[in-house]
Amino acid sequence: MEYTVKNYDDWYCKYEDDIMAGLAETGADREMDFNLEEALENQYQAYVDSVLDGLLAQYDLYLRYACHLEEPDYDIHIEDIDRSVIRVMTVEEFILRLRNDSTFQEIHRGTVKLMDYTDGLD
Repeated sequence: MEYTVKNYDDWYCKYEDDIMAGLAETGADREMDFNLEEALENQYQAYVDSVLDGLLAQYDLYLRYACHLEEPDYDIHIEDIDRSVIRVMTVEEFILRLRNDSTFQEIHRGTVKLMDYTDGLD
C-alpha cells in the first residue's frame, strides 16, 4: 500500500506505460475530442483519491482496534501531556506516523492481520 501521494511528475514517470496502454485499450486516444492533458489530470486525481481513501480505510481499522483496548498501548496511543490523557491518534497523526515510522507500519500491519483472523472466529 502506498502511504504517500507521488507528485504529478513522479506519478507520470512511474505509470506512463500503464496509462497509455489503458487509453489505447479503451480507444479513448482515438476519439475526435480527446484531450490528453485532461485525461491525465483525471487519472492523477483518481490516483490521489485512491491513496487517500486507502489511508482513511487504514485509519478506520486502527480506530476499531485502538478504541477497544482495555489498557493503553503506548505503541499505538498518544500520551497527551497537555490534557493529561492517553488517546487515539487523530487521522493526521496516524497518517504521519504510518508514513514515517517503519515500526508502527509493522505493528499496524500485524494488527490488521490479527483483526482479520479474529473477525472470522465470530
